[in-house]
Amino acid sequence: MLRFENEPPPEVEAAIRRELDDYVAATLEQDWDRFLDAFDASPLCMPAGAGAMRSRDEIGAFYSQFPKLDALSLTPERFEQAGSLVIEIGRYEFVAGGMEDVGKYVHLWRQQEDGSWKLYRNIANSDGPG
Repeated sequence: MLRFENEPPPEVEAAIRRELDDYVAATLEQDWDRFLDAFDASPLCMPAGAGAMRSRDEIGAFYSQFPKLDALSLTPERFEQAGSLVIEIGRYEFVAGGMEDVGKYVHLWRQQEDGSWKLYRNIANSDGPG
């Protein structure tokens, strides 16, 4: 059984924060190839208000239809590690097409064979009315 009790070493957290910054930048720029590169080869993405997506193709099709974001902020609040997996728990805010939303998210990052970190699981829930 995995136990996510330990904070990752500073260099692991720093690497994940760099990946997260690039993910946000790619999203704001609508650079969908770069955006999808943040995901593991076997992703699961469960964004607020949508069904589960289990491939990069499904994720790309969903997000490429989303209105252009005017602003996006992902604020990690906690990291925990168990072996080659790191959980990131945080808050998000975005503005798109005059719509604003705030909520919370859980990212599960998986270390790749080359040592990099990719999004393995991505779950978000809005704080707004459902």
